[in-house]
Amino acid sequence: MMPVMQHPAQDKETQQKLAELEKKTGKKPNVVIFLLDDVGWMDVGFNGGGVAVGNPTPDIDAVASQGLILTSAYSQPSSSPTRATILTGQYSIHHGILMPPMYGQPGGLQGLTTLPQLLHDQGYVTQAIGKWHMGENKESQPQNVGFDDFRGFNSVSDMYTEWRDVHVNPEVALSPDRSEYIQKLPFSKDDVHAVRGGEQEAIADITPKYMEDLDQRWMDYGVKFLDKMAKSDKPFFLYYGTRGCHFDNYPNAKYAGSSPARTSYGDCMVEMNDIFANLYKALEKNGQLDNTLIVFTSDNGPEAEVPPHGRTPFRGAKGSTWEGGVRVPTFVYWKGMIQPRKSDGIVDLGGSLPYGAGSGGASWGESSEFSTENHLYRWCGPDIFLPGNKWSV
Repeated sequence: MMPVMQHPAQDKETQQKLAELEKKTGKKPNVVIFLLDDVGWMDVGFNGGGVAVGNPTPDIDAVASQGLILTSAYSQPSSSPTRATILTGQYSIHHGILMPPMYGQPGGLQGLTTLPQLLHDQGYVTQAIGKWHMGENKESQPQNVGFDDFRGFNSVSDMYTEWRDVHVNPEVALSPDRSEYIQKLPFSKDDVHAVRGGEQEAIADITPKYMEDLDQRWMDYGVKFLDKMAKSDKPFFLYYGTRGCHFDNYPNAKYAGSSPARTSYGDCMVEMNDIFANLYKALEKNGQLDNTLIVFTSDNGPEAEVPPHGRTPFRGAKGSTWEGGVRVPTFVYWKGMIQPRKSDGIVDLGGSLPYGAGSGGASWGESSEFSTENHLYRWCGPDIFLPGNKWSV
């Protein structure tokens, strides 16, 4: 089932631009998706938050100002459905992940066409780093759905720490019997690594103390990956899902107390800004920036029940279909290809697969069950999101 709205002439024009870029650079464009966790629409400076709400995001804002800021970008109401939608181009009713898998529950990506697999088939090196949370069953793990390499965890932040932290769940953390019971439950409790088609190998048990350094460890892995790819003649796809800023937040020691807000959430937002900046600077240092599409977004609106948490000016929050639950901070950046501007045209994160695959030259055919359409020609061309335009949505 292809999307109803198709624009073959505009798609053809975009493909011509991509062909010219490939001729200039000698390879297909790289794709980076930087996906935050539970970060609200107004947590970033480019939407009026940032320093105004106590967690400055200067580096994120600087890159956003050079790209296309999408003020009306929409996710699913919660994490896992959004992540699956990004990687499959399907809505939840099609890909089947209707809610976040809990404590070892299976996911649903097995057997589906995914963005990393499409790009792998086009000669891309595909790398996943960070939070997965689309099922712990082997068939749904990243190394088995298209990624060449995975470094991260299978689940979600609080599942690793809430039963270990006396400040969060003392009735469990202080009870040897209860702690032992949870420890024996069949779900992953580790920071893991895996290569395509292989078994996941545990790197370390994720304790609250280890969690403080986790985003930094993943960032280092990401920078090393970018440095390695600078020496390669192959294009790459990097899917980078941060741990921050999902509760319970454990900012790295370097960032604890660093935000004007003086909250663990604010400190983690400052840390996320620096992580994004380091990845961006690695791309710049390596000369990869001119040939890299960067998509920056969050998986859903802010958490509202466990303070401190993110902010949105809209009604509702994470888990809600109100605006606050699904309208997320988003921008796309591609030096020389996407002109700096801002658009309030409606965009769905499910377009990640079509635009990611489209930028890499992949084709998915008429029989594929994609719920969304390719936004790439809109981003690389004139702002046809504007009301009254022939091609506005």
